[in-house]
Amino acid sequence: MSVLSTAFKAQASQLATHHRQLTHLTSLTEELVKAVQSLQKPTEEIPVQVAPVLSPAADSAFSSTRISLPEKYEGDPGKCKGFMLQCSMYLARQPAQYATDMDKITFICSLLTGRALEWITAVWRPDGTAFTSYADFLERFTAVFEHSVEGKGSEDRLLELTQGKCTAADYALKFRTYAAQTDWTDSALKVVYRRGLNHDLQAELACRDEGRNLDQFIHLSIQIDNLIRSRRSGIRSSTYAHHISNLHSPGPLASEAGEPMQVNATRLTEEERERRRMSKLCMYCGGDGHFRLHCPQLSTRKEKTTSKLLTDGPLARGASLI
Repeated sequence: MSVLSTAFKAQASQLATHHRQLTHLTSLTEELVKAVQSLQKPTEEIPVQVAPVLSPAADSAFSSTRISLPEKYEGDPGKCKGFMLQCSMYLARQPAQYATDMDKITFICSLLTGRALEWITAVWRPDGTAFTSYADFLERFTAVFEHSVEGKGSEDRLLELTQGKCTAADYALKFRTYAAQTDWTDSALKVVYRRGLNHDLQAELACRDEGRNLDQFIHLSIQIDNLIRSRRSGIRSSTYAHHISNLHSPGPLASEAGEPMQVNATRLTEEERERRRMSKLCMYCGGDGHFRLHCPQLSTRKEKTTSKLLTDGPLARGASLI
């Protein structure tokens, strides 16, 4: 009995100890919660910083757009303006690398070849004083190379331009290229453009250009021209195929194809057709000993017709069928 009493007392002592420890832990937890809450402060407004606006030069310096190097220039007057355009765009995207006038002049000179290289070699000075500035270089360069090959201005070339055998799309491309170099109004350009078109296309557009501006009128002319050309191509192809099929047809050519015929007569009657079939006669000439496919009179007629097609017919004018 004393043993049990001792055991109960020891257990009660442990429970009391655990209770005290739990109470202590609870108080510590509450203190930690209060400490965390006391550390929290209202959220402060963070000032917004506006990014500085970059100048066009600075913006192009940091641009990620990559531009290919201009092609080499050999002095062709017709390509001078395009070459200078590509060079100006490339230099504008590389302001840090080509900061001075001499840097820009050197860059362009490095792209010259042929006659253009011969010219710059002749005018270049070892001390770099051949040109007073980049603007001076451009002025002298364009004075040498930028001129019309025919010796005519854009206005003269525009007035002389005609469609000819090319498509309306090709004609429109040349027209727009010359027109961009003039200061003519759209109304004047529209009149000149219509005058340069082929007559059949002008006729198709006679009553269809009302209320259309220059761009709409050019677009309409290209559509109609493509339609006319496709129709012509279809007619020529069908005509060519028709004559080729006639050459290889086992029966009579052209108007002779179709129903069996009597020689120098009209189409067979039903009675005559049945008589020849029952008697195993030729359905073309009525003779015996052969059938229509091997009829000697039909073969002779076919050879004459084929010879006529080859000498006088459309196949003799093959160029007009293609």
